[in-house]
Amino acid sequence: MKNALIISALALASFGPVFAAKPVTVNLKSSPAHKDVEATVNNKAATGKVAADKSVADKIANGKKLFDKLTCSGCHPNGENSLHPYRPLKGPGFLARYKEDGQIEGLIRTGVLKAGMPSFSKARLNDKDMKDLIAYIRSLTPTTLKK
Repeated sequence: MKNALIISALALASFGPVFAAKPVTVNLKSSPAHKDVEATVNNKAATGKVAADKSVADKIANGKKLFDKLTCSGCHPNGENSLHPYRPLKGPGFLARYKEDGQIEGLIRTGVLKAGMPSFSKARLNDKDMKDLIAYIRSLTPTTLKK
């Protein structure tokens, strides 16, 4: 029960500001990273590091907001790839291709014109937001697949 309250509080604190404009029901159990977040919260609660996890959750929440705002979700719903289904933004294949965050940033900054992906300069997407966007993209692959 105590763990459920901690998870609920983190979820509310993390997603509340993102969805404050209109009421939305968020089912964290449907998130691919749910088990990882739950395990992390449980482990950190015992050591008093919940604040650090809240910061990570805030970055992921902002990244999700940016993913939708920049219309990434149009071609990449839930991390899939509607134009090239064999190249989703999640899973072992994605992790093998993009081991470093800089690789993902480079792709986002330059775009892929032949594939219809626009570029996102620093004027359009600042460095902080880029890190948050990458944190969200990384969160699409559950930790169990990252090992």
